Amino acid sequence: MKTSRGSISVYLCLTLTLVIALFAAMLQSVRTACGRTMVSSATEQGISSLFAQYDRQLLEEYDLFYIDGGYGSGSLQMGRLYDTIYDAATRSLSPYGQSFAKGNMCGVSFADGSITGYTLATDQTGNSFASQVSEYMKLRLGVLGIQQISQIMNSQNQSLTNQEQGILQIPDSNPLDTYEQQLANGSSEEHDASNIEETEGTEITEVEVPDKNPIDVIREIRKMGILEIVAEHPEELSGACLEEELPSGRKLQQGMGVQTGDKADIGDKLLMQEYLIDKFPNYCAKKETGGLRYQLEYAIAGKDSDQENLKSVVNQIMVMREGANMLYLYSSLEKKAQADALAAAIAAAFGIPVAQSVIALALIACWAFAESILDVRELLAGGKIALIKSDASWQLSISNIGKLLEGKDQYRRNIEDGVDYRGYLRMLLTVKSHDTLTKKAMDLVEYNMNLKNPEKEFRIDCCVGALETEGKWNVARQIFTVRKSYSYIKQ
Repeated sequence: MKTSRGSISVYLCLTLTLVIALFAAMLQSVRTACGRTMVSSATEQGISSLFAQYDRQLLEEYDLFYIDGGYGSGSLQMGRLYDTIYDAATRSLSPYGQSFAKGNMCGVSFADGSITGYTLATDQTGNSFASQVSEYMKLRLGVLGIQQISQIMNSQNQSLTNQEQGILQIPDSNPLDTYEQQLANGSSEEHDASNIEETEGTEITEVEVPDKNPIDVIREIRKMGILEIVAEHPEELSGACLEEELPSGRKLQQGMGVQTGDKADIGDKLLMQEYLIDKFPNYCAKKETGGLRYQLEYAIAGKDSDQENLKSVVNQIMVMREGANMLYLYSSLEKKAQADALAAAIAAAFGIPVAQSVIALALIACWAFAESILDVRELLAGGKIALIKSDASWQLSISNIGKLLEGKDQYRRNIEDGVDYRGYLRMLLTVKSHDTLTKKAMDLVEYNMNLKNPEKEFRIDCCVGALETEGKWNVARQIFTVRKSYSYIKQ
């Protein structure tokens, strides 16, 4: 009996040993699995905590999600970003405030880590920035809004294309240059009598002959500063100038490893130009910023001062309007007849009837220029003008060309179904590339952020939009590597 009892005890001991060993192995496995889950969750919480610290003002003003990786210092501080991630990660392992060494049951401890990749707003010519702008504008405008804007732009572009094709039919030579040459040579030349008789016998439309030669008046106006003519109160024009270097003019910091956003297409360009129009003031907005006031004009012209930007934009609109107005004059038999009649009177006054055709062309050019002055002046006053002129929308009579400066507000008028100043800025933005628009938008975001926070130094190339981190953790005497990434843009 005693031998039998002893054999049973040994059997039980062996069995218990195996059970305990199996239990210990299971416990170790559970601890390891639990530890791996803990460090994965901790790393994810750490990187989420970092990206929850996005710049609030940047979001409120420009609807952009970015971390200011420079923390107002103007230089990227990767160490501070790294510390933020792993401070939050290690705290999550001690939720009740115990010391980290005693606060977890899985023997988890942090060994080493690093940031293995990050994307800045300016990387790849602002690809991340442009992607965020596109996402925001899609939500803001909706599918219907984008379609409406696209239809308007297509219609305007088609009108401008037709206009350009019509302008190609107009003589290339400068009518005013030809006019001056004719006057210089005409007084010393003897003219063919048959030509004089033919001119005198031609039936012409009656027109009021002005006291001053309108061509000479327009020649003098062309020598004046354009802003003095088209602005209602030129003395009130902004004198603000850029005093700091903007992102498009300096060497930018570069991210590494992580890339976000797809290559931009035509739709993204449309959304970027609408973003510029929506977020930044122009001349007609009359918004006091404390710095540059004509910021949308900067996006088009890229000059260093408000007045230079406005002047550049006005000149571009003038070119567009002169072409459209010239095309209308050449297509209007009535207006051409009036120009011929006045040209005949001027030619007779100079004693060179054979110059009538040259003078008529010069008159049409001056007439188109004078009408364009009224157009741009109406635009800058907040009104609208017809994209393509008609008899109903034409403003200036040929007899009033010489009185342009005295009556420029008397002659101009608003066309309700016309295009306003913002519409012309939109057309000028359309000819810019997507990369150029993105650079100018980033310039203006950085400029305005610094304008509103002079105590800090905000840099758009310190704005982090995506980041990847790698951490090495001790888990139950084993080393586990955890890699996590986060981005404000869908990847």
